[in-house]
Amino acid sequence: MIFKGNEIIPSIGFRILYTTAKTSPLTINVVNPPFTFTPDNAWVKTNKEKALIKAALSKDFILSPKSTKSYALCQQICYYVGVMSKPNLSFERKLWNKNIKYVIGIDEVGRGAFAGPIIAAGVIFPQTKRITKKFSFLKDVNDSKLLKANVRRRLAKKIKTFSMHWAIEEVNIQTINKIGIGRANKMVFRKVVKNLLSQIGDSEKYFLFCDGYPVKNIKKIGLSKQLGIIDGDNKSITIAAASIIAKVHRDSLMRKLGRSYPFYKFAKNKGYGTKAHQNALKMHGLSKIHRKSFNLQVFLNS
Repeated sequence: MIFKGNEIIPSIGFRILYTTAKTSPLTINVVNPPFTFTPDNAWVKTNKEKALIKAALSKDFILSPKSTKSYALCQQICYYVGVMSKPNLSFERKLWNKNIKYVIGIDEVGRGAFAGPIIAAGVIFPQTKRITKKFSFLKDVNDSKLLKANVRRRLAKKIKTFSMHWAIEEVNIQTINKIGIGRANKMVFRKVVKNLLSQIGDSEKYFLFCDGYPVKNIKKIGLSKQLGIIDGDNKSITIAAASIIAKVHRDSLMRKLGRSYPFYKFAKNKGYGTKAHQNALKMHGLSKIHRKSFNLQVFLNS
């Protein structure tokens, strides 16, 4: 097993020192925070956990911030050892305790894709002191990138059914190419908030949780009624729920677009820049739904 030395894993914040099957079998050495993962550590309490680590550490792959597989593995390990926790309702409850009825969580998906629209979603859950049987699905809610597609689809249905309000909006490829992905990202967030505020009505007891950084110039929100939470889909259930319904919606769109543009395998890569997608660009050029505002020309000439 091979790890890149001194690699920072985003959203987790620990640094991998090194490990190889020859020098340190079944071990991950972590510099910050200090920890060593092995199947025999005291924190491994069940055979399921032991099997997870053994299976993960027996595979040959390079641990890289760009690898979704590696990212998900690190998340799983960190949950077990308590380096980080799954999203919960702690942020929401602080506001509910202040008589804020509508806590909005928003997130986007597709910002880094080579093709297709950018999608954002927002969710508002009813106030709850504890997760009852009716809302037991919330225990499975997590960063959408870490969930299997069938789990995301199941949760998306539950989220839409049992949330107070939800909204999904998009900014299309023509707009992205005209104004750039940064402005398009802010635009789609504003569209979601506008949609949700129209559902809420006249109440002013609302507050916005935004994944990442606060978004300026949102009508009726401003900066005083919002909080940007870095890695919010790992911390807030409401933001994580928004990430799930946004991803399920966009994945469905990209599967449909894949039928119109079969060379690029959008059903599989969802428009992201996989190696196969890069090779398809080299062979077939850009389609109408590729982001001309991105510097994709480098893949045509490679």
